[in-house]
Amino acid sequence: RRYEPFYTPQLVLKFSQVGGEWNYEEVIANGSIITVNLNGTAIVDKFDVSKCKRPDKGHIGFLGHGSQVEFRNIRIKELPAE
Repeated sequence: RRYEPFYTPQLVLKFSQVGGEWNYEEVIANGSIITVNLNGTAIVDKFDVSKCKRPDKGHIGFLGHGSQVEFRNIRIKELPAE
């Protein structure tokens, strides 16, 4: 069985900027809980990846769904301990 958040390319397009404007995306990984905000809207909301097959460490990857993408102002910061 696959465990996936409710995240589709159609959902991304619904909340994306149009006309070549920059999108703002924030990915928060707090332990095994993932939240993805696109232009201020949660498109993945507190998805628990603890049941997913995944490595304990690895790379961060960026992708576009079949179209050219550009990135700017990428920041990675550690969350404060709870």
